[in-house]
Amino acid sequence: MKFVFRVLVLLVICLFIGYNTDLFFETSVEKNEAQDKIEQTNLSSEAKKNE
Repeated sequence: MKFVFRVLVLLVICLFIGYNTDLFFETSVEKNEAQDKIEQTNLSSEAKKNE
């Protein structure tokens, strides 16, 4: 019984560390559409100024 408990504790610790270090799971990169629109307007206004 002690063996099973130790294995479960080690498994939980390993999964916790792996999850927090992105070892097992990839983080999805979400783009912020509002930020993209702001950057596009800034780039277009800078381009107009340079012309």
